[in-house]
Amino acid sequence: DNALREDLETKCFVSSIDRFVFNNYPGEWEKRRGGKYAWNYLLFFTYLAEKDSEEFNGLENFVTEQMEQDKIDFLPINTFIARQRSEASRGWEDKTEENALQGIRQQVAKVETDVDEVRDLLNKIVSLLRWNRVMGPGGGGGGGGSHGLG
Repeated sequence: DNALREDLETKCFVSSIDRFVFNNYPGEWEKRRGGKYAWNYLLFFTYLAEKDSEEFNGLENFVTEQMEQDKIDFLPINTFIARQRSEASRGWEDKTEENALQGIRQQVAKVETDVDEVRDLLNKIVSLLRWNRVMGPGGGGGGGGSHGLG
């Protein structure tokens, strides 16, 4: 009996998670201490046993089918909703940061492309200016001197 009592005081009865894990989630351990949280499941299972299966919603039907097949996949073993929400929000923040970085990368790539286009244009202008200096204004060469007859 002492081992069971100690287990109930140090682990969540439903998820089997050690008490210290809940330190990062204020109020979560108090909900579970001594197996309190397990009563919610017991009441839910009793509710399902007494309810007409024709009136089940999707969740009720799923849990009943799992229990009939001796499966416990629906129980939050080694997890709990506060942790899942926290991880999901961190994942969303990571995703948001990744999206921002991707946007910045795209903008940088666009600027690099624009710079390359400006560089090409400047090189063409410089080439035209050099060609014009060699050929002169009339296009006949001579370094820009007079091209008249006289």
